[in-house]
Amino acid sequence: MTHAELSPERMPYYLSEDNTDPSLNVAYLKDAYDLLHHTLKNEPRAKVDLNSLPYSCTILDYGMRTGIWSIEIAECVRDLHGRVVGYDIIDMHPPMDKLPGNLTIAIGDDERVWRKGSPYDIIHARVVESIVDWQDFPKIAYDNLNPGGCLIVEMVDLMPCGDEQRSFPADSALKAWAEKFRQYDKRQADQQEIEALLRAQGFNVTCVTIDLPINPYRQSENERESGKRFHWCLRQFLQAKCFASRRQAPPQEMLDLVAEATKEIRNPDHHAFCKCYILTASKRVDNCKPWW
Repeated sequence: MTHAELSPERMPYYLSEDNTDPSLNVAYLKDAYDLLHHTLKNEPRAKVDLNSLPYSCTILDYGMRTGIWSIEIAECVRDLHGRVVGYDIIDMHPPMDKLPGNLTIAIGDDERVWRKGSPYDIIHARVVESIVDWQDFPKIAYDNLNPGGCLIVEMVDLMPCGDEQRSFPADSALKAWAEKFRQYDKRQADQQEIEALLRAQGFNVTCVTIDLPINPYRQSENERESGKRFHWCLRQFLQAKCFASRRQAPPQEMLDLVAEATKEIRNPDHHAFCKCYILTASKRVDNCKPWW
């Protein structure tokens, strides 16, 4: 069972209280990514359209993290004799004997997933901290898609916004933490920049924006449930990102910042949300050269 399959109210903590152990970074990340998947899975606008996929379709999950998206999609396309390839730079997926038979895993060097003559019908990338060089990735993805195939980019911006009531303090710890996170991630690009790069490559691009409340302050039941899920997701990202590196304990200043940011999102009077941008970039059929 993935952590995200448990309700946020019964969120398990398999972690010790010793915050000096750098290995806890990966454990927090696993919880965070599974909870993020659980949050987006319940958003109708974030669902991937599988109805138009051809028989024996091939899908790439680039940056699979815990593999939860890859596993669910592999199970969905099994009857189509579909195949899914999950790629990441680090190994965070379940044991191989727990994975569907039509899911292949590639860790480390991504050259194995870009195979000339074996294009994909869907390339999926869920981006929080980026493993993508956005100057090169649009062309690589375009060249490795079938005509009519699509690249789906789910971008989550952890900088809180939408605080119309000015409920956050002027020196918000959560905003300071999100800014440090942006500085840490050298490859990160914003939604408008990525959308422009995709269009320049020749993709048809649509963008859907989803608000992810930092806590269940919204009025509708669906938004409150979304707030509960993303609240726990954000708390795990806060803990995971407090580490300066995997080899050393974080400075006390960063631990204090994480503690204050956690207090802010737990305060029901603090009303804000993070944004998730879903870019669907379709490869135009009329732009493709004939095979002959």
